[in-house]
Parts: sequence; structure tokens; C-alpha cells
Amino acid sequence: MRASARNCENRPCPAGFTLIEMLVALAVAMLLLVLIASITSSSLSLNTLIHGRLLAQQDTKVALDFLERDLDALAPAEKGRTTLTLAHEVVAGPGGANEISSFWIMLLSRPTSSSYPGQIRAVSYRLLLLDPMVPGGSNKRLALYRTELPRTLSGNATAFLDVADLHAGFWKDYWATHAADNGGKTLLDDYLVENIVDTKVTLNYLAPDGTLTSLGLLAGAAVSWTSNGFDGALLATPNTPVSITLTLTSLRPAGVKLYESGAMTLDTAIRQQGVSLSRTFPINPSRLH
Repeated sequence: MRASARNCENRPCPAGFTLIEMLVALAVAMLLLVLIASITSSSLSLNTLIHGRLLAQQDTKVALDFLERDLDALAPAEKGRTTLTLAHEVVAGPGGANEISSFWIMLLSRPTSSSYPGQIRAVSYRLLLLDPMVPGGSNKRLALYRTELPRTLSGNATAFLDVADLHAGFWKDYWATHAADNGGKTLLDDYLVENIVDTKVTLNYLAPDGTLTSLGLLAGAAVSWTSNGFDGALLATPNTPVSITLTLTSLRPAGVKLYESGAMTLDTAIRQQGVSLSRTFPINPSRLH
């Protein structure tokens, strides 16, 4: 101890940190903390973005899986009768303006002979912005509904097979009654998946001259599949249906909240928060007459 004291007395003792050195060290530490916080924030944002995209893709995949199963169960149309009806429509968004690209898709699954009414099965899909608990209520949600339709019309199990326009003559009227309140039943019973905001339907078929042709279903258009093939105002018949391509666009959770609240327009929501998936459903030519 004495030697150390004498040594310290004979030569300068080690000095402590100066104020400038402390400030420099503090600045470097703060810089490192800011860098770490930035990296962490970026990682969390990326994780949120990826998670939101996966959720949106999952919603779309669920809808496409149901559609694939139902489309695969289609039976061929008998002469003069409709097996499939597709009708495009534009429905109201959060601001009340008609802006959501929706569609009716009505499927009939049954044997080639209608003498077995017990086998008749009808399914309808529709995309709407509604309160599924209380139709007309304020708690509106984007949702795709899948409705198992009744097998009878006015007590006749096969009557709706002979309706000339299934969309106008049966399904649309049924939906109007069902959405209002069908014996205590609400649209929640038909709720399939939410967050889908846009639908596109493309028909792929062989034209009368054998040319492979694709036609997108335009706003307000309706097409049926009958024994003549796809039948609509813009289609030449007879033709041979090849497939139907459905493209569904869903929104990530953040985009859904902004759009449903009216804080984001539809175009912006789709551009910034939309995720689109397409699937092509082939039509077996052997089913056609």
C-alpha cells in the first residue's frame, strides 16, 4: 500500500473518464438503441404484414374450396333447363354507394332425370356488406354467404327447375325474403367467410367455330349453363364450356377496418391491402348433352 502510494506520488495517477468521453459514449449508446428499435419495429411491421396477408389468403382459399366442391357436383342440364346461373351485380359499400363487385352464383346438383326430386340440390353464393345478425342493422361486415336453398317452390319439388330465369324468378325473391327474416333465421346461418371485397368471373369456352374464348362477366350481366352451353347476351350458342375462372380479392385485417369504417375507398383498399387468388374450375365435356 505504501509503495503504491509512493508510486502514485512520484508519477501521474490514471485519470478517470472526461465529460467529453462520457458524452461520446452516451451518444454511441443512444445511436445503438435507436438502431435496435428501428430493426425491431421493422421486423414487427413485416411480421404484421405477412400475418395479415396469410389471413386474407386463408379467407379467399376457404371460399374457393367451397366453390370447387359445389361446382364439381354439378349435374348436366336437361334440355331447356338451367344447371348453373352466374349473375354479376354491384352492391352498396360502407358509404352507401354501389361499389362492391359481387355476384350471384346459383348451382343445381341433380341426376340427369328430374324424376328423382329428392336428389335435387340447390346452392347459392352471394357477396354482401350486411349485418349478418340483424339485416339492415348498423354492424355491417363484408361477408360471402352460401345458402342451401329449399328444394321446393310452392310445394312442388321440381317446379323451380322450369323457371325460365332462375335469378329473377326464384333465387332473388328467395333472398329478399330470407334476408329480411325467414322464420327467425338470419343470414348468420349462411355466413361462409368474411373480408372478401371483390369478385371476378371469367367463362372459358369453345365458340361455335371451335375457337377457345374467354369472357369476363360484366356488371349487370347474367349467364346460364344449359344444354346449349353457356347462354348469355354476349355469347354465341351453341358453345362448349371448358372452365370457369373465379378471382376473389380479400382485404388484410387493417384494410378491412379502414374500408368498413369508410376511412378508405374501395380502390385504395384493394391497391394497398388487397390479396387476390384465382382458381379455374374445369367443366367435364361428358356432362354436356
